Amino acid sequence: MSEPEDLIERRLRQLGKATESVGPSEGFDPWIIRQAEHQSGTRWLDVPWRLGGVALVVGALAAAASVLLALRVQTELDDRVLTTADWVEIEP
Repeated sequence: MSEPEDLIERRLRQLGKATESVGPSEGFDPWIIRQAEHQSGTRWLDVPWRLGGVALVVGALAAAASVLLALRVQTELDDRVLTTADWVEIEP
């Protein structure tokens, strides 16, 4: 390592040792959350509610599409079965 890099490494080690006991004060995390909510204008629980509404709409559309697909397939199957039955009745 070069001399400036050694100096930086040594200084960082000194700062690390000097600040080992330093930590956030009691209540710091809730304060940060309150400030973030205040600045953004949204609450932390608003996001799941919004996503839940979107998921509900997407789920309802998927359910409706599956019902329509099932009805279409069943109708097609019924038509084919009836056509086959007509052929059997026509043959002597």
